[in-house]
Amino acid sequence: MKVVIAAAVAFVVGFGCRWFEIPAPAPPMLQGALLVVAMTLGYMGAGYLRAHQAPSPPQVTAPATQTPPTP
Repeated sequence: MKVVIAAAVAFVVGFGCRWFEIPAPAPPMLQGALLVVAMTLGYMGAGYLRAHQAPSPPQVTAPATQTPPTP
């Protein structure tokens, strides 16, 4: 769902920049554009790995028990 929202927002910003003839908030060179793509893929990859990471089992400790003294 986040990817769909992000794509919609990116489209609206790009459309608005073109419609109102505002310079697009993107790097003008290929290296800059590739950097943006790489950062986006890294962000999405980290989110994927965190979502699919196996949760660690909870640490359960038993309370210390004392044996009653023998008479």
